[in-house]
Parts: sequence; structure tokens; C-alpha cells
Amino acid sequence: MTSIPRRFASAKTSSITGSAPWLVADRALSERRNIVTEIIGAEEKPARQLVDALGSIDYAVHLVLIKCDDIQEAKRRNMSRGDDNISAYYAEPFQRTWIIDACNKLANNRKV
Repeated sequence: MTSIPRRFASAKTSSITGSAPWLVADRALSERRNIVTEIIGAEEKPARQLVDALGSIDYAVHLVLIKCDDIQEAKRRNMSRGDDNISAYYAEPFQRTWIIDACNKLANNRKV
């Protein structure tokens, strides 16, 4: 069993729009930079929203799929992570939101 590090526990409920991650995403996408993000992708709808948002601003999305079929190996990898190596399971919602928000902002600016 894993748990989210305490320093991230309240982040899901706090509003940090306008903070560094949002600004970085805005700048990276507005400058048409290549971006890489790590997501679990366990649920199709949120993953599709991310892909569609990037497509709406003419980004090509290339997925690199990594899987581990051996449950014992997966558990070993999870247990050997350090305190500063948090799973994308916890980071995915933030990363997805930053990128989707930046895409929507750029798409809306194009319409004006």
C-alpha cells in the first residue's frame, strides 16, 4: 500500500491557478515547445481529454506505453521508491489540468 506524501495531501483541494506550473504550461505551449508528461492513463476519459486538448491547438501526441504484467515486480518497484519519487498516480491530475487549461486558453485566444 502506498500513501501520498504529506506535503502533497492538501494540494488536491487547493487552488493554485496562476502558480508556476500553470505559467510554465502556458509558456511552453504558446512557444510551441515539445512537452513530455507522465500519466497513468487508467481511465480513458481524462486521458482522452488531455489528448483532445493538445489536438485542439495542433499538437501531435505520441504515446509511449510502459507496462508491468508481473504483480510482484510492480509491488517491488513501488516499495523501492524513495520519499521524493512520487507516483504519477498522484501527479497526473495536476499535470493533466495544467496542460488542458493552457490548451484551452490558447484555443480561446485563437478564436478572438
